[in-house]
Amino acid sequence: MYKILKYNILTLFTICVFCSCEDKIVPSTNTTPSIQFVSLSSTKIKQFIDTLSIKIQYDDGDGDLGDLHPDSMSFFVKDTRLNASDRYHLLPLSPNNVKYNIHGDLVLKLKNIFLLSPSPSELTSFEIKVKDRSNHWSNIIFTPKIEIIR
Repeated sequence: MYKILKYNILTLFTICVFCSCEDKIVPSTNTTPSIQFVSLSSTKIKQFIDTLSIKIQYDDGDGDLGDLHPDSMSFFVKDTRLNASDRYHLLPLSPNNVKYNIHGDLVLKLKNIFLLSPSPSELTSFEIKVKDRSNHWSNIIFTPKIEIIR
Protein backbone atom coordinates (compact mmCIF):
# COMPACT_ATOMS: atom_id res chain seq x y z
CA MET A 1 0.00 0.00 0.00
CA TYR A 2 2.81 2.42 0.94
CA LYS A 3 4.61 1.75 -2.40
CA ILE A 4 1.45 2.43 -4.40
CA LEU A 5 0.72 5.65 -2.47
CA LYS A 6 4.33 6.78 -2.90
CA TYR A 7 4.18 6.02 -6.65
CA ASN A 8 0.87 7.89 -7.05
CA ILE A 9 2.15 10.95 -5.16
CA LEU A 10 5.32 11.00 -7.27
CA THR A 11 3.28 10.65 -10.48
CA LEU A 12 0.87 13.39 -9.40
CA PHE A 13 3.79 15.70 -8.53
CA THR A 14 5.43 15.06 -11.92
CA ILE A 15 2.18 15.74 -13.78
CA CYS A 16 1.62 18.97 -11.80
CA VAL A 17 5.15 20.19 -12.53
CA PHE A 18 4.89 19.55 -16.28
CA CYS A 19 1.36 20.90 -16.55
CA SER A 20 2.21 24.08 -14.68
CA CYS A 21 5.18 24.86 -16.94
CA GLU A 22 4.19 27.18 -19.75
CA ASP A 23 6.32 28.45 -22.53
CA LYS A 24 6.52 32.13 -21.57
CA ILE A 25 8.44 33.01 -24.72
CA VAL A 26 6.03 34.42 -27.27
CA PRO A 27 7.09 35.06 -30.86
CA SER A 28 6.43 38.62 -31.99
CA THR A 29 6.32 40.38 -35.31
CA ASN A 30 7.36 43.77 -33.86
CA THR A 31 11.10 44.02 -34.43
CA THR A 32 11.50 47.58 -33.15
CA PRO A 33 12.62 47.83 -29.52
CA SER A 34 10.66 50.06 -27.17
CA ILE A 35 11.67 51.56 -23.85
CA GLN A 36 9.84 53.23 -20.98
CA PHE A 37 11.09 55.37 -18.14
CA VAL A 38 10.60 53.74 -14.71
CA SER A 39 12.48 55.70 -12.06
CA LEU A 40 15.40 57.88 -10.94
CA SER A 41 17.50 57.36 -7.85
CA SER A 42 17.19 61.08 -7.07
CA THR A 43 16.07 64.37 -8.59
CA LYS A 44 18.86 66.30 -6.84
CA ILE A 45 22.51 65.31 -7.09
CA LYS A 46 25.82 66.78 -6.01
CA GLN A 47 28.25 67.26 -8.89
CA PHE A 48 31.17 64.78 -9.11
CA ILE A 49 29.98 62.99 -5.94
CA ASP A 50 26.56 61.44 -6.47
CA THR A 51 25.78 58.66 -8.91
CA LEU A 52 22.48 58.91 -10.73
CA SER A 53 20.64 55.63 -11.42
CA ILE A 54 18.07 55.62 -14.20
CA LYS A 55 15.81 52.58 -14.44
CA ILE A 56 14.05 51.82 -17.72
CA GLN A 57 11.93 48.97 -19.04
CA TYR A 58 12.66 47.47 -22.45
CA ASP A 59 10.67 45.31 -24.84
CA ASP A 60 12.04 43.86 -28.06
CA GLY A 61 9.95 41.65 -30.32
CA ASP A 62 12.84 39.82 -31.97
CA GLY A 63 15.17 39.68 -28.94
CA ASP A 64 18.23 41.26 -30.52
CA LEU A 65 19.07 43.99 -28.01
CA GLY A 66 22.72 44.25 -27.06
CA ASP A 67 25.85 42.96 -28.75
CA LEU A 68 28.82 40.76 -27.87
CA HIS A 69 31.27 43.05 -29.67
CA PRO A 70 32.55 45.52 -27.04
CA ASP A 71 32.96 48.35 -29.57
CA SER A 72 29.30 48.16 -30.52
CA MET A 73 27.46 51.04 -28.91
CA SER A 74 23.75 50.48 -28.57
CA PHE A 75 22.69 52.54 -25.55
CA PHE A 76 22.56 56.31 -26.15
CA VAL A 77 22.16 58.84 -23.32
CA LYS A 78 22.14 62.57 -23.98
CA ASP A 79 22.34 65.24 -21.31
CA THR A 80 19.85 67.79 -22.68
CA ARG A 81 22.30 70.60 -21.90
CA LEU A 82 24.69 69.17 -24.52
CA ASN A 83 24.53 68.50 -28.25
CA ALA A 84 25.95 64.98 -28.39
CA SER A 85 24.95 61.70 -26.77
CA ASP A 86 27.17 59.51 -24.65
CA ARG A 87 27.19 56.00 -26.07
CA TYR A 88 27.41 52.81 -24.05
CA HIS A 89 27.91 49.15 -24.81
CA LEU A 90 24.98 46.91 -23.95
CA LEU A 91 25.64 43.19 -23.55
CA PRO A 92 23.19 40.87 -25.35
CA LEU A 93 19.94 40.46 -23.46
CA SER A 94 19.20 37.12 -25.16
CA PRO A 95 21.23 34.51 -27.05
CA ASN A 96 22.17 35.17 -30.67
CA ASN A 97 19.70 34.00 -33.32
CA VAL A 98 16.78 33.91 -30.87
CA LYS A 99 13.72 35.55 -32.41
CA TYR A 100 11.42 35.89 -29.40
CA ASN A 101 9.97 38.80 -27.48
CA ILE A 102 12.16 39.83 -24.57
CA HIS A 103 11.38 42.38 -21.89
CA GLY A 104 12.83 43.49 -18.60
CA ASP A 105 14.50 46.32 -16.71
CA LEU A 106 17.83 48.04 -17.23
CA VAL A 107 19.55 50.33 -14.74
CA LEU A 108 22.00 52.89 -16.06
CA LYS A 109 24.37 54.43 -13.51
CA LEU A 110 25.78 57.84 -14.42
CA LYS A 111 28.79 59.09 -12.46
CA ASN A 112 30.57 62.43 -12.43
CA ILE A 113 27.69 64.59 -13.60
CA PHE A 114 28.81 68.20 -13.34
CA LEU A 115 27.68 71.79 -13.70
CA LEU A 116 28.45 73.52 -16.99
CA SER A 117 28.27 77.04 -15.59
CA PRO A 118 29.66 78.74 -12.47
CA SER A 119 26.15 78.94 -10.99
CA PRO A 120 25.40 77.02 -7.77
CA SER A 121 22.92 74.72 -9.52
CA GLU A 122 21.55 73.69 -12.92
CA LEU A 123 18.62 71.69 -14.18
CA THR A 124 18.92 68.98 -16.78
CA SER A 125 17.22 65.84 -17.99
CA PHE A 126 18.45 62.90 -20.01
CA GLU A 127 17.28 61.68 -23.40
CA ILE A 128 17.62 57.91 -23.84
CA LYS A 129 17.29 55.55 -26.79
CA VAL A 130 18.59 52.10 -27.73
CA LYS A 131 19.52 50.40 -30.99
CA ASP A 132 19.29 46.66 -31.59
CA ARG A 133 21.61 44.43 -33.66
CA SER A 134 19.37 44.94 -36.73
CA ASN A 135 19.86 48.73 -36.41
CA HIS A 136 16.26 49.33 -35.33
CA TRP A 137 16.02 52.37 -33.07
CA SER A 138 13.71 52.47 -30.07
CA ASN A 139 11.49 55.35 -29.15
CA ILE A 140 13.15 58.23 -27.28
CA ILE A 141 12.37 58.77 -23.61
CA PHE A 142 13.21 61.64 -21.29
CA THR A 143 13.88 61.59 -17.57
CA PRO A 144 12.25 64.13 -15.27
CA LYS A 145 14.29 67.24 -14.47
CA ILE A 146 17.33 66.70 -12.26
CA GLU A 147 18.96 69.45 -10.22
CA ILE A 148 22.75 69.39 -10.11
CA ILE A 149 24.29 71.28 -7.18
CA ARG A 150 27.84 72.20 -6.16
